[in-house]
Amino acid sequence: MRALGRKSQEVEAVRKHELTEEQVVRARMLWSLAYTITAITCALGTDRRETRFAVNPQAIERERLLNAAWVALHEDEIRAHKLEYNKENKDKFAACNAAWRKAHRAQVASYQSVRRARVLGSTVGDRAAIAEIYRIAKEDPQVRCYLCKKRIPLGDRHVDHIVPVSRGGATSCANLAVAHALCNARKGASLLSEISPVQRALWGFNLA
Repeated sequence: MRALGRKSQEVEAVRKHELTEEQVVRARMLWSLAYTITAITCALGTDRRETRFAVNPQAIERERLLNAAWVALHEDEIRAHKLEYNKENKDKFAACNAAWRKAHRAQVASYQSVRRARVLGSTVGDRAAIAEIYRIAKEDPQVRCYLCKKRIPLGDRHVDHIVPVSRGGATSCANLAVAHALCNARKGASLLSEISPVQRALWGFNLA
């Protein structure tokens, strides 16, 4: 007879394999009564693998180790297969990637900004909020430049670090603002306090 007693965390583990807690309890009860895996599977209406994990959670780790061992033995074969598959489907992957990037431009821009910030050692804030700023810059019809206060047409918008990353600025909502591409280029890596009154008047900046 198999022992029924199992820890509650084992029940949590098998949930990943699509069995409810009630099914787990029933499977273990039948297992303790010496029912076979096939018989339990038929009674619960689940597949064999899920049932085996339900009555014996240690099988999950055992299968993981067996899979890891198989991969290690066939590493060269797997690598060659992946290279061949990627080569045969190169155009398909490129088209899918381009389509995804086009449909998620704000998300891509946000990701690139965060990645640049991390490379340069900048602090990164709430990524969801950062992505929303990029979405606004890419999609909202009415957006004003934080430097000149004029409306910016779609396609001419940059998300700028008010305090540049190169000057220690964080990639966070408080330090990101939308600007004209030209205004952003004129500001460059300067702090707002470093822009002289002459430059403000020449460039049309309204920083009051």
